[in-house]
Amino acid sequence: MAQKRTMYEILCEHCGQKTLKRVKHQRYCDHRCHRDHLMSPSFAPRFFEGRSPAVAYWAGFIIGDGNISRPIVGSTTLTIAVHPRDKAHLDTFRDTIGANHCKIADHHRADGQEIRGLAISHPNLRNGLEMWGVIPNKTYDLRDIPPMWSEPEIAPHMMRGLFDADGHIGIKHDVNGNIRGGRVSICGNPWVMEWVADQFVNLGFYPTRRDINRHLLSDGSSYCTRVISLHRHLDVIRFIPWCGYQNVDLQSLERKQTSAMVIYDWLTERMAIRRCPVCGTMFTPSRSTQIYCQLKCTSMQSARMYRQRQRPSQMVTV
Repeated sequence: MAQKRTMYEILCEHCGQKTLKRVKHQRYCDHRCHRDHLMSPSFAPRFFEGRSPAVAYWAGFIIGDGNISRPIVGSTTLTIAVHPRDKAHLDTFRDTIGANHCKIADHHRADGQEIRGLAISHPNLRNGLEMWGVIPNKTYDLRDIPPMWSEPEIAPHMMRGLFDADGHIGIKHDVNGNIRGGRVSICGNPWVMEWVADQFVNLGFYPTRRDINRHLLSDGSSYCTRVISLHRHLDVIRFIPWCGYQNVDLQSLERKQTSAMVIYDWLTERMAIRRCPVCGTMFTPSRSTQIYCQLKCTSMQSARMYRQRQRPSQMVTV
């Protein structure tokens, strides 16, 4: 009768899963984990359990462009898909988390659009991502915003990550190609967008809201994509440095940082402190075409011009 071999429970040093092996001192659950560990000894699956500007930024970016699958048993898989021109940004994230064993692959969406995708699997990703609100089906199920998003040292970086994923920093041009202005907008989950609007209001901005693509879900509830925009030039000027686009040492999507700085430089040049021609007060305009410091001065100037037009011309009789 064959003797039954003893099995030992080990904890894989790479993926963190427990498995039964015949060798008591085995360090990995299979040859793939051994290979991946050799390729990426600096892999940090607990990266999102920290609270730093870099973690907040990537959490915001994943809320917009990421997806997570979390089976009841097994590993957690994080997938990020971006436009081909943003592939370098995926390289930056892969280097940040130390997942050099994961490859960036080419994919096509159902509509035929070409994308670049990065998939990272590890059971220890789950707790950190949940802490930041990254859950399965987050587009519809993320309704309770984590309080840490609103912390003063976290909110700007979280906002920058959201804007790099789902935001738009637009430059308006005239028919001759000259810059005429700019605005910032972002769209997505209505509960996340309400958090964005609340942050704008707390900063003294004047955001606008617009709902698109309203439809019914399978449970009978209504869902829509919400668009939050800033149109006032003074708000745009204040938003760009607040969220960190001016700081080249902070992580951000290169093309959006470039657009942000082009708009910022143009607006700051056009909206320098000026003197009101009615009362003489020095003020910072809220838009590039503003001439008077307040509505009262605008009304006074309009009334003065109206009286001048109504006044009869002085006729001299010889």
